[in-house]
Amino acid sequence: MAIIEALYTLAAEVDAREDYTRHHSKKVSEYATDLARALGYSAEGIDRIRTSALLHDVGKIGVVISDKVLAKNPSERLRVRAHPYIGVVMLRYVEGLEECIPAIHHHHENYDGTGYPDQLKGDDIPLDARILAVADTFDNMISPRPYRPAYSTEKVLEYIEKASGSHFDPLVATAFLSTATRERVGSIAGTLSNDPED
Repeated sequence: MAIIEALYTLAAEVDAREDYTRHHSKKVSEYATDLARALGYSAEGIDRIRTSALLHDVGKIGVVISDKVLAKNPSERLRVRAHPYIGVVMLRYVEGLEECIPAIHHHHENYDGTGYPDQLKGDDIPLDARILAVADTFDNMISPRPYRPAYSTEKVLEYIEKASGSHFDPLVATAFLSTATRERVGSIAGTLSNDPED
């Protein structure tokens, strides 16, 4: 469908605004689809999580703040919290994306209810969103930002283990920390960081 392809392009443009976020949605999509497979998702469910991940940050097109601005003005990071809602507004009437809306809307919820936008807790958070939360956090933390260096893969995996039950759904965190996923994480990160487009 042409409009969905246009949205993918738009989402990629959002990622390309800063060197730090290049390929972000693509990597999150790879991590999330691996997690969905590990959790027994059907082929249809895997396609849904792939699409949701590719579009999870598309709402940032409506938040005109670069990472360089955020580095100087940490309080401005609060404005970025509008991006899930903007994404929902952009996508809610697009035929074929209806089932992706919950994941896009809630991928910043925390398992203990301290996230945003709705402070959902535990199983009230859609499982797709709980998967995206782990995949998105992992890629954000292993990528450098103007206001902090990249964390090592091992350090981020330690964080995911420690935050299981608070930030993350324990079931999803455990799946991500599996041996197979650790190997896949290295492969995805390495492949995309060596992309000829960089």
